[in-house]
Amino acid sequence: MQPTYATVKEFAEQAGVTTQAIYKRMKTDLQPYVTTINAIKMINNDALKHFEVLKPDVLQKVKQPFNNDIVAKLYDQLAIKDEQIKALNEHIKKQDEWLLNFKQPTETTETNQPEMIEKKSFWERFKK
Repeated sequence: MQPTYATVKEFAEQAGVTTQAIYKRMKTDLQPYVTTINAIKMINNDALKHFEVLKPDVLQKVKQPFNNDIVAKLYDQLAIKDEQIKALNEHIKKQDEWLLNFKQPTETTETNQPEMIEKKSFWERFKK
């Protein structure tokens, strides 16, 4: 029985990986299976045993639509998170108001401060 060969692209599709992954592995474990035919790199199909092929039942589980119970739970969690965000925003708003009130000077503190005396430079004092 004569071995069957596939191009790198065809082999990558059969193995379920990218062509880049095939080119990387051609230098290591796929090297015995690689041959060049008419200046095209071909890989023996026996090399597929080095790749884990997904079984149909695994593919079916991956393609299975979302369960309505899971979606309902996620919506409940989103509602809880929305409430938490709203409470945090209110807390931040209160803190901002408190900081603004704290930073604003009161009238009593302004009147108790002594007036600043303007200092004269050395030459202005010297000229007198």
